[in-house]
Amino acid sequence: MIKQDWFVKAVNFDKPIDLFLLIGHNPARPTVSGSTFGIVHQAIRAVHANTPIQIFGGHTHIRDFAVVDQSTTALGSGTSSFVPRERVA
Repeated sequence: MIKQDWFVKAVNFDKPIDLFLLIGHNPARPTVSGSTFGIVHQAIRAVHANTPIQIFGGHTHIRDFAVVDQSTTALGSGTSSFVPRERVA
């Protein structure tokens, strides 16, 4: 993916980039086996050393949060079977 034309153009956009938002059906932590976010994160960091990156992942069915570097955080959505209880007045 990181060598595809659309990705290279997006990362090398000629105007300032405020934030990169990564969303995928992967474990949120880039260091977890099976997550492809690490490869994407490294490719972005090679061009944009300090631009914030927010990662939203899923797949592991656990809630997770990680600080990846000084400008990157990752959030795992958790289980999809959560059903909120009715509110008691």
